[in-house]
Amino acid sequence: MKLKLALVAKEIIISHDSGVPSAIGIMERINAESFPTLFPQLGFLTVWKREPGEPDEFNGQLVVQLGATELLRDSMSLSFRGNDFTRTVIHFQGLVIPAPGELEFRCEFEGLVVKYQISVVGRSSIEKTSPEVKETEFAVPESKQGAVAKAEK
Repeated sequence: MKLKLALVAKEIIISHDSGVPSAIGIMERINAESFPTLFPQLGFLTVWKREPGEPDEFNGQLVVQLGATELLRDSMSLSFRGNDFTRTVIHFQGLVIPAPGELEFRCEFEGLVVKYQISVVGRSSIEKTSPEVKETEFAVPESKQGAVAKAEK
């Protein structure tokens, strides 16, 4: 079995019509005002591919860890139901993050460990490390200005 996709988002919705997942507010970094900080709702989406000859069912553990501190550990099951692909959506209601660090969402199956990490930073780090946003103006060469003016009409 191979992991094809993993992400954490503020909300993950599965369409009732098509069954396709949508992730709203994908989290690559958490900027917290203070600690501990509470996330009232988070979703963890994984998409898996089964290799030929592998079983339909896999049992393992889901671990959420901040640095060396384990925040959560629970059982996790995957069922391919005869298909080559399956996905899981795990919703967290009220995840408390006690301090800055590397927040890790990890799936542990026999012989396979995969993880998704998010940096958690405090307000003082936000001001120091926020990416700089620059605005850029583009000039249209004089030879093309007539064409641009015609296209705008």
